[in-house]
Amino acid sequence: MQHADLCSLLLHALRYEHWLRFHFMDDPESPETEEGMEAVLHVPDEWLELERQEEPELFPILEELQGNVLSMERSRDAVFRHVAGCLGKHAADSDFEAEMFELVSDPDFRRGLDLFHGWVQELADGEEQVAAVHPSGIPLFSEWERAFRAWAARQAIGRVTTITPYADKPKEERQA
Repeated sequence: MQHADLCSLLLHALRYEHWLRFHFMDDPESPETEEGMEAVLHVPDEWLELERQEEPELFPILEELQGNVLSMERSRDAVFRHVAGCLGKHAADSDFEAEMFELVSDPDFRRGLDLFHGWVQELADGEEQVAAVHPSGIPLFSEWERAFRAWAARQAIGRVTTITPYADKPKEERQA
């Protein structure tokens, strides 16, 4: 698999896992622990079947996290196991671990992840919205992805726009 394809596969899986947490993370009914309340992924039954149909390639991530206390490690491991499975590898294989370690430090991967985190922050701050197409008010993951890609495209245009004063200068001045 090409490096860019692996990067896309991992980022897609990370966005799905984040979508699950963003919309379906519940506090358990158990008493608080020393660290505070533990977050549990609870996807309602009607969404389980919908996700099995809508996102069959990503559904194993949901199955692995459903009903469990969430942590950074549990989420990361579920995503890495998913990516390894897509590649016909085992997540605990040292070659796969080395490949993932190399990928997560790659500048292209970091930019893609930072861009996504910027969008999620704007969602959390109410500066962006995703049109919900499901009666529950929660957008399908496909809508979440479309909204992110549209936002990311606008960000790219905005960054180019900030450079235009340089582009507006006569060629002679740019070369000086």
